[in-house]
Amino acid sequence: MSDVSKRRTGKYPQRILIVEDDPITGRVLESILERSHYEFRIVPTAEEAMVAIDNSFFPVIVVDLHLPDSSGQDLIQQLNEQPVPPIILVHTVEQDRERIIETMKLGIYDYLIKPVSEGDLFNRLEKSLEVFELRQMQRDLEKEREIRVRKQLSWNLWKETLIFRNGDRFDQSLFGNLHTIVSQGRGFGMLVSMVRDMQMMGQQTDDGLLIPDALVNMLIENSHSAEQAIRRFQSINTILRTPPELQPLTVAEFYDEVEFILDDMKEMAALKNQSFALSSGGKDEKDRYVLIERDTLREAIQEIMINAMKFSREGSSILILFKPLVETLEFSIVSEPTENHGVVGIPEQYETAIFEPFYRVGRTVDERFATLDYGLGLTFADKIVRKHGGRIRAFNVKDHLNLERGGQVRVNVQTEIPLISEKDLAQVNLQDPARTIIQPRVPAGPV
Repeated sequence: MSDVSKRRTGKYPQRILIVEDDPITGRVLESILERSHYEFRIVPTAEEAMVAIDNSFFPVIVVDLHLPDSSGQDLIQQLNEQPVPPIILVHTVEQDRERIIETMKLGIYDYLIKPVSEGDLFNRLEKSLEVFELRQMQRDLEKEREIRVRKQLSWNLWKETLIFRNGDRFDQSLFGNLHTIVSQGRGFGMLVSMVRDMQMMGQQTDDGLLIPDALVNMLIENSHSAEQAIRRFQSINTILRTPPELQPLTVAEFYDEVEFILDDMKEMAALKNQSFALSSGGKDEKDRYVLIERDTLREAIQEIMINAMKFSREGSSILILFKPLVETLEFSIVSEPTENHGVVGIPEQYETAIFEPFYRVGRTVDERFATLDYGLGLTFADKIVRKHGGRIRAFNVKDHLNLERGGQVRVNVQTEIPLISEKDLAQVNLQDPARTIIQPRVPAGPV
């Protein structure tokens, strides 16, 4: 069996419908797919294809352009009118290239040239299922947005929350005090307890106190954790107290930056046999810009990704969705959470709390990631995003497709960063983008 055909179980069924009237081609495809994990059905006509769709859901459908009872284009139009449109591949011969170009305008995802090889077939099916999952997640996010608008979760509510918390002025005081306390060695109950244990368990000798090796090792381990916390407090203080040094990147350039980050994190993803799926929204947009401090924003994205990996299930796929909106770039990291002491995902009442220092929804953390587990990662990411004039929030998203695993909860950590058009770049205050006001351009005319 091809390695590509051994896809990890996703959120949706790995079910393929093939509409192919040529019996020889059908048998060849059947022999290939029988050696894979895919569920599949092969039908010879458009009519039978629509009956199959009425009885079962197929995320991916392969359509022959030459059918006895209908043109392939007619069937494609019917498929695109379904409540949940599938990903469509066309299956045709080399001579039909001109027809394929016309068919692409109907919204098909890709095409297969007969005779198709096993490797090519599995690669196209794998990518098609991934794209279906990304598109469906985007639909779920749109549905979730509608629900949240009805609940008045909006920019205004978020700003009111900041006012209630007294904003970054309060944060500077909080983190300054915490940094002083931690760096002076106070406030860590474990360290205090261990010093007492040393006094009690240590053996007094002429050369001084003899301490058991196990206790010394625990002390070193906790000292390392304290050092990590100190460094994190220092980095948060730096974010809060220094003005941003922003540079404009097109949406397409920022997309490339995220691709680089994900590639750099594949080794960490392998710890739980996880994978990344990045949507293509905005990858070619070159006429609008995000203003970023590249190194710090990269750290924020890495923190969010690590958080998603730690608290999501083994073998799951983490979806990264780009969506350029009117004024902001929406960047979502969506994961499949594990149940942690009866908690699945992020309860609504804790959606703001998880960005506070030392707060965690779950009590247990996967130690394989060797990261600081004081609940400061999302706090750090929040400060960086706000420094960019954006916002970050986290919430559960339910599967609105209602398939076999319908209602499954996913966690979305959603970041929005302001988008600037090329003509407005000159008006932006790169030292404080959140306070920038783009003046409307008045068209020239007679006075």
